[in-house]
Amino acid sequence: MKSTVILFVAFLMLIKPLWPIGEYIMNYDYIVKNLCENKDRPRLKCNGKCYLVKQLAKQSEETNTNPFKKEQSKNKTQEIVFFQLLFQFDLKKEPENTLENNYKTTSEIISKLLITDLSPPPKFG
Repeated sequence: MKSTVILFVAFLMLIKPLWPIGEYIMNYDYIVKNLCENKDRPRLKCNGKCYLVKQLAKQSEETNTNPFKKEQSKNKTQEIVFFQLLFQFDLKKEPENTLENNYKTTSEIISKLLITDLSPPPKFG
């Protein structure tokens, strides 16, 4: 269902530029008699093509316009930027020696492993 809708919309987008040509073909007689600019000059054999050219130019102009380029509102608001300093670092001060001996616990663990009694394996049978 979703793919059918997507294909239908894509098909409509492809056909939209051809709409003025279809309109010209369907209303050919009316365009030649009433809307043609060159009906006073039959030697040109325009037959409403001037109207078709205008409609195609209008259609291409509409497709070239970007709807996102226009400003949504004429009232511009100025954004307020607020900056708060959360941490302050003093780079001139030398760091304190915070090195600790982290190896004390490992020696205790090793000595406990060597001292503890191991239980004998279970006897079967």
